[in-house]
Amino acid sequence: TPVYDRAQVMYHAIDLIMERKEELGTLLMTEMGKPITQSRKEAVDAAVIARSFTEKACHMYGDVLPTDNQPGGQNDIIFTKREPLGVIGCIIPFNYPVKMFVHKVIPALLTGNAVIVKAPTNNPLTLMRLTEILNKAGLPEGLLKCVACERDVCNKWLVENDQVNGISLTGSTAAGINMQKRSAETLKHVFLELGGNDATIVREDADLDYAVKEITAGRMVNAGQTCCACKRILVHTAVYDTFVEKLTKAISEVKTGDPAAEDTLVGCLVSEKAARKVKEQIDLTVSQGAEIAIGGQQKGAVLMPTVIKNVTPDMEVLLLLTGRAITVIQNRALVVSR
Repeated sequence: TPVYDRAQVMYHAIDLIMERKEELGTLLMTEMGKPITQSRKEAVDAAVIARSFTEKACHMYGDVLPTDNQPGGQNDIIFTKREPLGVIGCIIPFNYPVKMFVHKVIPALLTGNAVIVKAPTNNPLTLMRLTEILNKAGLPEGLLKCVACERDVCNKWLVENDQVNGISLTGSTAAGINMQKRSAETLKHVFLELGGNDATIVREDADLDYAVKEITAGRMVNAGQTCCACKRILVHTAVYDTFVEKLTKAISEVKTGDPAAEDTLVGCLVSEKAARKVKEQIDLTVSQGAEIAIGGQQKGAVLMPTVIKNVTPDMEVLLLLTGRAITVIQNRALVVSR
């Protein structure tokens, strides 16, 4: 189908997403505990992102290169034409599934590919609903499929499949390394967005109230389950104690609880297993000599927002190994070091 026809399908799908943003937001909130305001906003953001990709697809041009700058080339034309890769496997993370679905799937479809979506194991339902919406918008039958399966099944039937031409993964560094290895046998195109260990630096002359405001928002949204969240804070010794006091007070005022409440900022983690892992990581850091300024309690999938202070460079939470930053505290905990 020509790009124009693909774009018309996408515009219809975008309208349907906006019409059903409340349904999508509620479903996302229910299956992963993300507060309703953030879940609803994710659905709206997805529609905006999809529209941007659709507009761009209508202006995807090839290049025409001059050839009359060499002998005998004056009658030649060299041009490029963009062709689809074929079948693309899109492996979606649990933390922002709706937005990442749109980031991966919409461009692949607009450029003429077929797509198999591997939904996150803990919360696949919203992506299945999104797949229904896109198919309802007029995609050719079978062009877009969504599956939920364990990692081993995914590796065997998607990553190692010689009929799949490309893989797009958002996940951990370890998952990315594994993906590269498994895809090499069939020489797939691989697109990776992997983990990080983002630091916030608070200097001696910083506006501490502003820093605390930005750090609190940057870490607490989506219960800290965000790839670019403020994971560790490096604070100048001269303002350290004052900063920790202000940060602890701000965290104590964060509204936690029922994700269905419009004023809740922090709900639960995606699963009880995830919360237990974070609790173990907090306990490990404390056993190495750090202190909990606030929080640290875990029950089920809920882990209270936590600030860990007096972290030193020799602790595992700040360990640097072979040039790759390794963070122990992954979700909902702020690690503060001098």
